[in-house]
Amino acid sequence: MPPTLYISLDVEASGPVPGMFSLLAIGACAIVDDGSEARLLEGAEHEFKVLLKPLAGAGIDLEALKYAGGLVPEELERTGVEPRAAFLALNEWVERVRKAVGASRAHFLAHAASFDWMYVRWYYELLGVVCPFGFAGVDIKAYAMGALGIGWEETSKDALGRRAGLEAVDPLRLHDPLYDAHYQARMFAALVNARRRLG
Repeated sequence: MPPTLYISLDVEASGPVPGMFSLLAIGACAIVDDGSEARLLEGAEHEFKVLLKPLAGAGIDLEALKYAGGLVPEELERTGVEPRAAFLALNEWVERVRKAVGASRAHFLAHAASFDWMYVRWYYELLGVVCPFGFAGVDIKAYAMGALGIGWEETSKDALGRRAGLEAVDPLRLHDPLYDAHYQARMFAALVNARRRLG
């Protein structure tokens, strides 16, 4: 049976919903689960990060920008990658990783996936780019509730990180999308492996 490939993905945006606001950054890394162990794939070839040019006319929510890792939409208008090019590059990277690990498909994974998935799926549709993740993703918070028998209030990144035996979230790196993608990937792999040991 082929291994399961999860793409841990984190986004930063200029506001709470796509369409009205813009995606500013995507960070992603890969987890492979061979049925006996889930593990983060190490190395630059298993990482992806891109800063995007904001959509023309999209709004900026100053409160939301406090949680966007210091990204400045006005700077990204000059330095960011065109969204279509960014999503085509993401797809190429996902396909390279999928082939390298021998997985049949890639599964979208995020902590509080409803936010990240909403933005990613909306952009795929807007740009006319095929989404490699299908129509759904895996939410780490919901997984933890079921696997650990805990309530929603106990599924913050810090709380789950402690349960998984990880170091505390680094406040200076929090909301860098690649850092966040790595942290949640390590957290998810630890949760999967702990659940598997329970039988």
